[in-house]
Amino acid sequence: MTTVRAGAELGLWLFLGQALQLQGLQRTDAAVAGFLVQLTTILVPLAESFLLGRQLSPRLWAACSAAAAGLSIISSEALFADSGGAVAGSSVLIGDGLVAASALLYTTHVIRLGEYAGSIEPLPLARAKAGAQLSYGFLSILALSASGAVEGGAFGWAGAISPPEVQTLLLVMLWNGLVPSAFTTWAQTYGQAAVSPSAANVLYSFQPVWNAGIAATILHEQITPAELVGGAFIIVAAILAAGSE
Repeated sequence: MTTVRAGAELGLWLFLGQALQLQGLQRTDAAVAGFLVQLTTILVPLAESFLLGRQLSPRLWAACSAAAAGLSIISSEALFADSGGAVAGSSVLIGDGLVAASALLYTTHVIRLGEYAGSIEPLPLARAKAGAQLSYGFLSILALSASGAVEGGAFGWAGAISPPEVQTLLLVMLWNGLVPSAFTTWAQTYGQAAVSPSAANVLYSFQPVWNAGIAATILHEQITPAELVGGAFIIVAAILAAGSE
């Protein structure tokens, strides 16, 4: 029962964070949203230090600062490139606020996962968390359909896609279900049993570095100077974080 309760709580933080982030992305630039959601790099050590009263080593604070600097450098390029792309007005401010709120929820998830991961087996906890997210999503679809917010009902979209699109959708679902969802949920739960929330969050900041590397390798995109410099900061941060544990 403890595992189910823990999964329900962790799944709720993630579900609400993703829901707010998606709503925010409809109202603000993706570049700005990407920068705001990475606030977790600073929010997690602040929460761990001031709310939980844990003493973080100077080396770990340096790692968090280096990661934040690297993310800022990488994000700045997109921020300046897309500075005129968003619709001006209150909608943008609302979008920014929603994404910033999602960062707070992701921070809460990382902190609470660190509390649970040391006492609950990783696989059952990951399974409970993923099951909770699925349940929250399904219930939300039903609620939105019943209220008329989803045009055509919960599965009205199914009749509007072609057979090739169905095949593509199934492949995307298979990939996303097995690797970004199932594997990463288990890996994060397993890893945080041995790594503090702040150190773990520094390692999570590697995402834009992997993005740039994969894009360059598979899509033959050019790595920009900002990505090289920001990536170097993040690599330094990871080395510092690893040495602080």
